Amino acid sequence: MTRGMRRLAVSFLLLGLAACPTVDLGDTPVTPPLCRPSLEDFKKVGGIWDVAVDPPDQTKSCIANAGCHAQATGRSALRLINPPTALDWDTNLDEIAQFLDCASPSNSLFIQKPEAGVEPHLGGDLWTCDSTCEPIRTVERWIAGP
Repeated sequence: MTRGMRRLAVSFLLLGLAACPTVDLGDTPVTPPLCRPSLEDFKKVGGIWDVAVDPPDQTKSCIANAGCHAQATGRSALRLINPPTALDWDTNLDEIAQFLDCASPSNSLFIQKPEAGVEPHLGGDLWTCDSTCEPIRTVERWIAGP
């Protein structure tokens, strides 16, 4: 390419760039915070972990016996560290928070997946809404907050 052709190409490029208007897209959108209910209610004895994640009835546990949601052997997007150390509780809550809807707790996948007849769950129906609707109501209250 000759020197004159290069100048001509650069001129066309600059002319093309000058003709492009700048579009103001406004402020960069803020990523909404995750729904993150109380860590204390999550980890306390008899709290959400004991009621909904690893209940005494091990057939309803998400993590027992190489369960689907155990970090080491899990087969889904939700992977939990079990048994959690003091440092693991925050990580486990962050994992679960991805499946929570604070604006409408009953629409949270953390509830809908194990609830009978709502959202397909490869682990089967773990919770049924009978006379008490537990642990569904407990988890909904936890997600909704104080």
